[in-house]
Amino acid sequence: MNTQDRIRNRQSYKEFSGLLKFYNKNPKPSTFLKRIHATIDRHNGFRSETNSYYAMESLKQLIQDKGLR
Repeated sequence: MNTQDRIRNRQSYKEFSGLLKFYNKNPKPSTFLKRIHATIDRHNGFRSETNSYYAMESLKQLIQDKGLR
């Protein structure tokens, strides 16, 4: 198996590919941002449930402030 095939089999490649596929369906910006949060959260990227909650709280405030749909 060559390097490119090994990269394509990585979980990170599949996650990015899934985000791109979702993005190409032209979701509302707020929906896409929430999907990114969920992806980070699924990989424990916020390090704790509290940090995840605060990140979502920040995201919701951003959506409201920017008037995103």
